[in-house]
Amino acid sequence: MKILILLTFTFIFISCGHETNPFLTEVSTQEIEVESAVSEQYNYELTEVECTTGEQKADTFELICIALKDDFLNNQCAREDREILFNNSRCTGTF
Repeated sequence: MKILILLTFTFIFISCGHETNPFLTEVSTQEIEVESAVSEQYNYELTEVECTTGEQKADTFELICIALKDDFLNNQCAREDREILFNNSRCTGTF
């Protein structure tokens, strides 16, 4: 019985001056700064002995896949290499 009374007084004195329940954990928040998203730039340049595709750039994966298939854009160059890159990149559709 003395132990129960002692524990009661201990909890009362421990909780004095506290506005919150001592048995509940307090939740704290933390602010985190995050950099804004950066858009990716897709590019390639393929060169053969007699020609080059030139550097081709696109803002999206879909556009770079379309560029790989365009013979005029790529100076009629490196067709087989462009097809390999198209397939290895898992572009949608067929070359």
